[in-house]
Amino acid sequence: KNITQMVICSSIMNSPTKLLAYRIPPGSVTRTNGADDVTLKILYCGICHSDLHAVRNEWGNTIYPIVPG
Repeated sequence: KNITQMVICSSIMNSPTKLLAYRIPPGSVTRTNGADDVTLKILYCGICHSDLHAVRNEWGNTIYPIVPG
């Protein structure tokens, strides 16, 4: 399936942390699922405390850009 509505997402491009919003317009992602793929419908998404540790590179192994959540 293609994206049929505007998607707004956020990522952190580097440290120090600053969350940047991105807009993905409808139809810009055109990859179709293959035989080994699944389609998920995400109703809700959140950030847990371990995401904050990763975003802040508190464990010393964060590779930027990172998309928490």
